[in-house]
Amino acid sequence: AGTHSLNLTKFPLPSPVSLFVKAVGQSSISNVMSSPVVLRAGDTQPHAVLNVTMAGDLSVRASTVGSSGSSGVKIVTIAFGDGTVAQAATATHQYAAVGDYTVTATVFDNLGASSVAVVRVEDKSAAAGLTILSPANSSSVNWPTPIVASSHTGHTVERTNVLIDGRPAFATNLGAVNSALKVFVGTHLISVNSTDSTGAVSQASVSVVGEPGDLPPTAAIKVIFMPQISPNTVLACFTGSRDPDGFILSYKSEFSDGASFFTPAALHTLAAPGSYSVTLDIIDQFGAPATETESFTITPGAGAAGALATSVSAARGDEEKRKQAQPHTDPIRKP
Repeated sequence: AGTHSLNLTKFPLPSPVSLFVKAVGQSSISNVMSSPVVLRAGDTQPHAVLNVTMAGDLSVRASTVGSSGSSGVKIVTIAFGDGTVAQAATATHQYAAVGDYTVTATVFDNLGASSVAVVRVEDKSAAAGLTILSPANSSSVNWPTPIVASSHTGHTVERTNVLIDGRPAFATNLGAVNSALKVFVGTHLISVNSTDSTGAVSQASVSVVGEPGDLPPTAAIKVIFMPQISPNTVLACFTGSRDPDGFILSYKSEFSDGASFFTPAALHTLAAPGSYSVTLDIIDQFGAPATETESFTITPGAGAAGALATSVSAARGDEEKRKQAQPHTDPIRKP
């Protein structure tokens, strides 16, 4: 990061030569390559100037007026960061969507040397105040949900926050937001607020219904007594829980003595024999919930044999539940 210099006279470079700067980050960060500049022996690089201003709704005007070169300026190209390139000293461009773009101007002199000027722009709605362009109010949304908003106050926007039901979901130091977020099942309030350089705050909100077609999961508990560990130890297994159109995102189980776990199974030793219960709460990948409670009894003074007998009884109860859940069918009778 920062500004760096390099003395190119130390290198036997050809003339002309194109130079690039490559920024390399961690493996999880995409590498970035700069636009090239062309150097020619005996030729002083031209001076590139770029000014970008809003020209209307989602529209900007880029100008390289003021660029100069010792041998004159021959060619100017302006790349708007969305694939559009104009070969002109001044150009107006309308973007397809709100967002953060990098506009690059490349200025060539008459001998072929070039320089580059870069400006980062916020492409946004020309409407005053903060506008949420997507999603619409009272709409139904699915994953991924594009959150598109722009803040236009006449001053530099220093921060924009997106909140879902009052909880932070996204933040940027720009006045334009175009990001995909996950909105869970149910009705939610999406709020966007921005603060500009004067401290003025703008905000807007929309109400949406998330994932209306998502099917809820089913929570299942199987309690297994573990006398080989101790007479009061049980294993609560939740891997029988299912989601018909996705997967289980999170598990939370709590025993009646207050012990909590966040795993698909919980090994727990109770303080003494007695009657207990364990409650499981799960949500699927879109936040649809399900809950289930299972009661069990540890027989006092029964030791390993008594605990094992109680375990067998619990297993029989599970089998009865399974049989009751199966659809009834009449046997096929031969004529």
